[in-house]
Amino acid sequence: DNLASECHIGYKSGENLIILDPLEEIIVGFSDSLIFNNIAENNTNGFVIDGENIIIENNTARYNENNGFDIFSSLILEEILPIDPWWNFIPIISFFNNTAIFNGENGASISSHRCLVSGNTFTHNRIGIAVFRDIINITNNLIEYNSEYGICVFDYPSLINDNIIRFNSYGMYVGSYPPFDETTLIEIISGTTQIYDNTVSFNIQGLSLFHAMSVMIYHNNFLNNSNQAYDNGWGSWDIGYPSGGNYWSDWTSPDTMAGPDQDIPGSDGFVDNPRAIDGGSNFDMYPFTTPNGWLI
Repeated sequence: DNLASECHIGYKSGENLIILDPLEEIIVGFSDSLIFNNIAENNTNGFVIDGENIIIENNTARYNENNGFDIFSSLILEEILPIDPWWNFIPIISFFNNTAIFNGENGASISSHRCLVSGNTFTHNRIGIAVFRDIINITNNLIEYNSEYGICVFDYPSLINDNIIRFNSYGMYVGSYPPFDETTLIEIISGTTQIYDNTVSFNIQGLSLFHAMSVMIYHNNFLNNSNQAYDNGWGSWDIGYPSGGNYWSDWTSPDTMAGPDQDIPGSDGFVDNPRAIDGGSNFDMYPFTTPNGWLI
């Protein structure tokens, strides 16, 4: 096994300074590795990592010209993909508790299948997380103040859950490679993508699907985005009654009726009228009246 730890890389980083001339990036090109407690700053790219069975934990990438973290794997999809990609999910790349801040392009650029991205902070980059492969779980991250996009996922399927996505120009994009549709925040072409338990707030754009199929969006809080949602495809915005859909800060009443058809007198925690999703004929049939209403 290999370790890369306690390195402080950059040209003005203070103590524990390591200078390589010309310094391009920290490059790790082997598998079965643990990379932890390093700082990469003022480089072309912060960390460039190629391999599998790698844990990347408690590192900081800041003020790099391009990407803070550039993560690859040469393992092809057929070698690791079961019939159900989420059955007994074991990541080949684990990316935990890292910070990417003030990088010129992506906080993290991920070109590896089966990657778990959890507990990280992505702030003040151009794009917080850019994902170019599938079977990715993005969970429990703080993604804020990125100048363009919080999350871009350019493939599928993915699980995107339990993240805080706020104060970005566009919160999230999932779908085809750029150029982006400047009217959307999350764009999904197709695949078994699930988006749930996220709080998406104070972005210029809310959540958008573009010609999407087999995408489920449920149990998210959409709070005070300038435009909450867009869908010109076939996204599923709720998972039926009584599990419900999402909470929308601009769609919270009335609640005087109950039942699957909302035709039984009485309150049930759902707005009586479906919330229309801009862009087509899609609806969240069971919008919650309170944030995190599915937990009550």
